[in-house]
Amino acid sequence: MVHLIDAITTNVTQFFREAEHIELLEDQVGRWLREGRRRFRFWSAGCSTGEEPYSLAMMLRGIDGIKGADVRILATDVSTRVLQKAMAGRYRISKAEAVPERHGRGSFVNGTESHVDIADPLKAMVMFRKLNLNTTPYPIKGTFDAIFCRNVMIYFDRELRARIVEEAHRLLEPGGYLVVGHAETLLGMDSQFEYVQPSVYRKVNA
Repeated sequence: MVHLIDAITTNVTQFFREAEHIELLEDQVGRWLREGRRRFRFWSAGCSTGEEPYSLAMMLRGIDGIKGADVRILATDVSTRVLQKAMAGRYRISKAEAVPERHGRGSFVNGTESHVDIADPLKAMVMFRKLNLNTTPYPIKGTFDAIFCRNVMIYFDRELRARIVEEAHRLLEPGGYLVVGHAETLLGMDSQFEYVQPSVYRKVNA
């Protein structure tokens, strides 16, 4: 079953994909820091080979005032194969070149002639776990300030999409963000989220 799941799952990703979502979160975390918050939790659901959670880690590390804050990123996927690659944190140099310069400085260390490795401080921010989004409720303790579930729900039917959105609402802090892909929307769903901008929604109640 593990090999079957690895064979049929789609794993398309890149560093700083749909970067405006990461920029929005960067601005929001900056505001939260100025308000005195020091603990942050984020979830990359459907993290594939790890480019998304590592992009979040790069962005978060660079925010003024973040040093000393308690920051953790949960990254999950159903595929054991891609999780192994994500945990290894080794990427082709051509992939790493897509990282904006301000985020790339200090994010990679030399690996081989053709690859670079994610720096250990960034790896320490991310916890990778196997999780099937089809099986609800999710066995996750605690809540998140933002959930990135991008370009995942397009592969599911309406009933499963509704369950994923319901679980995201349960697991978000009030005022937390659900970010989906550009090809996805919550329009037509009976959700309790407030529209922020295309593909971005905010939890408005408990």
